[in-house]
Amino acid sequence: MNLGEQLGIFYNLQGESLISAANPYTTLLTTAIYRLSYGTLNFTFSQELLEGLR
Repeated sequence: MNLGEQLGIFYNLQGESLISAANPYTTLLTTAIYRLSYGTLNFTFSQELLEGLR
């Protein structure tokens, strides 16, 4: 029986990434900046109310 329902569960993992690196063409002492890894969990649900309307 089709009731027009849809659901989804999504898990995304973003690994560690380099945001800013030291510039080799300057005498300024700058450090590299990294973003730590993190995960996100998303849940979506939709219900068809009328034909063509969700």
